[in-house]
Amino acid sequence: ASQAAVDMADIRNMGNKTFPIYCYRNRKWNRVKSDELVPGDIVSISHLQEGHTIPCVLILLRGPCIVDESMLTRKSVPQIKEPIDSVEGYREFDDELDSLLHVI
Repeated sequence: ASQAAVDMADIRNMGNKTFPIYCYRNRKWNRVKSDELVPGDIVSISHLQEGHTIPCVLILLRGPCIVDESMLTRKSVPQIKEPIDSVEGYREFDDELDSLLHVI
């Protein structure tokens, strides 16, 4: 099988595995299963171990991080992501403009 096929199978399998993650709901942090997350949830990735895989799309709100997106982008160099609060001024999220820098 080609590397692309192997990577695609790995991506499909990621969505089937649940893991505990901290989610801010009802004004407090709770530990929930990843399959219980819904759009709009605020989660903490600072508690995750290095090398942990997150099978979801997140907008980075605070703090920079380094992300290995090689399965998705074929780029072997880890990508630096910046928090969305680094955007100057108030404006709507622009998927094309902001996703490369602020989405993990």
